[in-house]
Amino acid sequence: MIYNKHNLSIANFCSKNQMKPELTGVFIEADKTSATDSFILIQVSTPKIDIADFPTLPSGQKPKSNFQPFILPANKAQEIEKNIPVKQSLLILENAVVIGQKKGVVEIATTDLEEAKIAQIHAIEGKYPEVKEILAEKGKYIEIILNPAFLAKIANYFKDFSKNPNITMKVPFSPYGEKNTPPIKFEAENDGQTAIALLMPCQK
Repeated sequence: MIYNKHNLSIANFCSKNQMKPELTGVFIEADKTSATDSFILIQVSTPKIDIADFPTLPSGQKPKSNFQPFILPANKAQEIEKNIPVKQSLLILENAVVIGQKKGVVEIATTDLEEAKIAQIHAIEGKYPEVKEILAEKGKYIEIILNPAFLAKIANYFKDFSKNPNITMKVPFSPYGEKNTPPIKFEAENDGQTAIALLMPCQK
């Protein structure tokens, strides 16, 4: 299948702890990629592009869609992301493709038509966590639409609010109802100081 920079940049969310090596890589499936450090989970679907439109490589190899899911080491995902050509006249070139898989080794290629870069990578051994159940929406819930830039601004402030790298934010939430959604309130304490922030929901 075809993967763009968004599918690969989630390597930043992989675990750095070698105690669970399966979490130190990006889980590559035909239709999506996933990454987690057991605290944050992120999953990105693949671009809606016809795999047949990707050019045949100089070696004659073509993208594969029938490979077995595998765990791509985070550093290799970052390297491949850097190899993806940018600002191409053919947008399909701004992607990477799986072209081979054999005995735990996968081949991932990028090209700008003039040159092809093919990486042979040893996949991480192990079973990736079942994340489908975690992502499933169950029971009753209220959907709140937030601006990610505003959320990041608040999170970055609270991150600098304390010298303690493990500072946490408390997020109390009481749903009023679909037509009267309250702001999201963030609170944190640090050496006797308290910080409070409100983030207003966006209108649909």
